[in-house]
Amino acid sequence: MWWGQGNDFPYQLIEIINGTFSVALLWMTGFLIAHMYHSWTLLSTHWGKWLAFWKLYHTNKPEIALTTIVFFLCVRTFVLWYLRFVKNNRYDGLLLIVDNDALLLIATTTLIILGIACWIRVISPVRAPLSMAVWLVMIMSSLGFGLGMHYFF
Repeated sequence: MWWGQGNDFPYQLIEIINGTFSVALLWMTGFLIAHMYHSWTLLSTHWGKWLAFWKLYHTNKPEIALTTIVFFLCVRTFVLWYLRFVKNNRYDGLLLIVDNDALLLIATTTLIILGIACWIRVISPVRAPLSMAVWLVMIMSSLGFGLGMHYFF
């Protein structure tokens, strides 16, 4: 009603929001990678370049999980933006994205959930064996909500 006709949300506004979000996430990914590189250079001065990679994992687990989450959220948001843009403007689009849209969305969502599970595992005060229950509850509640939205709404 406030833009366009009827109750339809204007697709142009959704494209603007998704495109803006994709670029903001890309910037965040860039700064996370820069942070990881900075951490690696600090570690490499003490441990050498190759051993610093192993030390980086052990000292920066939350940052690695967050980088995984943000990167694949950026890719997922870009794919959604691109698919909407191609559909709304009646373009053929890149076959890699258009022909594999479901696979890309499933893969990126899975990697985001895996990154979230790793991030929760690293920052959680709950330790093994109870931490596995927390993972299971997180994954099952996520799947339950997604499937529930599909079947009930």
